[in-house]
Amino acid sequence: MLCAAALALVLALLVIERRTPEPLLPLTVFRNRDLALGNVVMLLGGAAMVALFFALSVFMQEVLGYDALATGLTQLPLAGALVIVAGVVPVLNGKRGGRAVLAASLVVLVGGLVWLAFAPSDAVFLLHLLGPTLLIGVGLGGAFVAITQLAVDGVQGGEAGLAGGLINTSQQIGGAVGLAVLGSIAGIRTSALDLAGASPADALTGGFAWLFLGAAGLSFLEAAGLSFLGAVVVAVWRRA
Repeated sequence: MLCAAALALVLALLVIERRTPEPLLPLTVFRNRDLALGNVVMLLGGAAMVALFFALSVFMQEVLGYDALATGLTQLPLAGALVIVAGVVPVLNGKRGGRAVLAASLVVLVGGLVWLAFAPSDAVFLLHLLGPTLLIGVGLGGAFVAITQLAVDGVQGGEAGLAGGLINTSQQIGGAVGLAVLGSIAGIRTSALDLAGASPADALTGGFAWLFLGAAGLSFLEAAGLSFLGAVVVAVWRRA
């Protein structure tokens, strides 16, 4: 029911915005193929990342026994790598092109997520978590800056705020949907392992592993489908 209501509201928004003389969201903005592609990629990226950060925090506290402060401190290397890479990416975009940097960043992100999925229920941070979280930070720093630049490329000055709002909205919607879907997958896996006689820690770890792999799958779809999505967007939309 809620999904049907949401779809109905989206359709109503499109109809209203198409007919009003001064729309809040001019649909012509999506003729910019880079903006459209950037929002599609950000939708998938938001789905993977919100689920990742939620699950990683719960895994550290519920399975490894970290308190909230220790959990936050262990994510500082990830945040540091993200900040450093984000500062370098604009230069790389100018030299290598935004799509090449985005694809490379997503590949690094996939590697970190797959590595994290193999963390055991008695994981030691320095041995099992530091390496993958650093890779994730590098991939995230590159991917999100590249996606944002892609989504605002070629946007007219008067539509810059609209483009920024769209990319943030795509991230939030993707995050909400991704957390619901990947969280459900993790719950199903945890329940199956629990019924099979696994310990609570191992069952939870198995569920989180599937969530991390699901996030890696979404990131892989972004990387592998970047050229395909770009071709589709180019075919459907012309640059404004």
